[in-house]
Amino acid sequence: VDLRGYGESDKPLDSKAYTIPQLVSDIIELISSVCKDKCVLVAHDWGGIIAWRVVYQRPDLIAKYIVLCCPHPKRYLELAKVDLNTLIRQWYVLLFQFSYISEVIIRADDYLFLKLLFTGSKTGVVNTNRMDDDAISAFIYTFSQENALKCPLYYYKKLFERDPDKEFNQPRD
Repeated sequence: VDLRGYGESDKPLDSKAYTIPQLVSDIIELISSVCKDKCVLVAHDWGGIIAWRVVYQRPDLIAKYIVLCCPHPKRYLELAKVDLNTLIRQWYVLLFQFSYISEVIIRADDYLFLKLLFTGSKTGVVNTNRMDDDAISAFIYTFSQENALKCPLYYYKKLFERDPDKEFNQPRD
């Protein structure tokens, strides 16, 4: 399932549609409408950031949780406070706070940013047999569609509106 703003999903243009509570609500609503009982929730990257909160807020909906490429939000903040390398590896999060500039950089030189994301020596996919030119072209095509960059960048702008340290220490609803 694509998260809102990605792929073929709806792409609301109001950045308020991309707050963590709104995105969590989307997933809770989806699980509630599709599953009769508990589900196995599998999430990756941004989906993981959202799913950690779904698991915390609605454990009654989740039988198992599998997350890839996304540490627990509290642990991430703990590391970021003491490990400069953690912050350096996340340089793009700072860049993406500036949507217009980010869009210009990503689109420049026929989406070179995306190409390097998948093929660069420091950021590229390790198994290049799984990320060939056709796959990269598909990503470029997807992100070249109207609002296909603007909406995902809203995720990064809204990321810091919540404090995971406080959020995960509050009583559950």
